[in-house]
Amino acid sequence: KEQFCYAWTNDCLHLRQRATSQVESAHYALKSYIKVSTSDLKHVVDACERLITKQIKEHRYQLEKARLQHVKAYSIVLFEWVVDYVNPKALDLVLNYWAALKD
Repeated sequence: KEQFCYAWTNDCLHLRQRATSQVESAHYALKSYIKVSTSDLKHVVDACERLITKQIKEHRYQLEKARLQHVKAYSIVLFEWVVDYVNPKALDLVLNYWAALKD
């Protein structure tokens, strides 16, 4: 079973996504935006656009919220040009490695 699935996934574009749970949750979110299965294609495209726009806004909000919580920890010269562009969790990892190198 595993060998068959492995050979099949190598022939398909999956962007390193082999688990189905994330795909199923994305499919559910899209279905909840579409709501009606008898709509035309324009309705589906508009629903996709609304969903993607909402997800981008939520992502930006969460990123800004996390950045504001950690901005004081990153007042180091090393981080001054990346703090607005890099996820704070990634900066935490770099800060930990930097502190270990200093010690």
